[in-house]
Amino acid sequence: MERRCLIIDSSRLEMLSVDGPALAIRAISRSRQLFPFRKLSALNFIGFPKVGLSALVETAEHGIPVSFFDRKGRLRGQILHPCYQPGPLRNWLEATPADRALMEAYHEWLENIERHTYARVGCVAADRKLSAQKAQIQLKTLARKRGCANLLEVAPSWLEGILTGLIQSLVAELGLPPTSHRAATLVEDLKPCGVVLGLTRLIDNALRWGIPSGREVPAYCARRLAPELEEWASRAIYTLAAQLERVAMSLETPGRRLHK
Repeated sequence: MERRCLIIDSSRLEMLSVDGPALAIRAISRSRQLFPFRKLSALNFIGFPKVGLSALVETAEHGIPVSFFDRKGRLRGQILHPCYQPGPLRNWLEATPADRALMEAYHEWLENIERHTYARVGCVAADRKLSAQKAQIQLKTLARKRGCANLLEVAPSWLEGILTGLIQSLVAELGLPPTSHRAATLVEDLKPCGVVLGLTRLIDNALRWGIPSGREVPAYCARRLAPELEEWASRAIYTLAAQLERVAMSLETPGRRLHK
């Protein structure tokens, strides 16, 4: 089931409430709409809404991150559901700085994610740094050909914010506090290649989707890109959890132990 990331302009919001298992929203000059929680991946506001605080808290309690952006796409704040039960990902990540084998596994995972992500947009090189450079050159060339160089200025901040919310929500499901130092490190490590993936998709399809103006970019990012970014981030996080657990378990076999 494909989930939806919503972008809402707070200045046009008249009503925001919970109606059973759904979020009810009414904007100025629009009819009331229902969005089932099970179909929402994130709730993003441009500005700060003056109504519906309790509804936003309940939305976060369903594991849906609520984020607030300014009109330039800068992430200003979030409402995230607190993580109550520590899980394996939290244990392994917290042990990583003190254990060389886990640290090596983490760096190997990150390198593989970056390499596969750049390959996904057609940028393969001898190493990930060259792949990243190749991807930036490709983006500039593609934006010039599509006549949408403005997207390179406007879209990255929106994509960074959307990715931050998605990754924090995913790690919370695996027992890692979404505002912890380890979660922040994970977000910062994944964002560069995630933004490249989103930008490439946006620019490559700009003519087919209709080249968005600055005001339309948030909605395009949410509607067109969030599902693929969520799938990409989910696969990356669950792969990390599995790899760290495999390494940690092998270190804890008889006669071996995690370094203290």
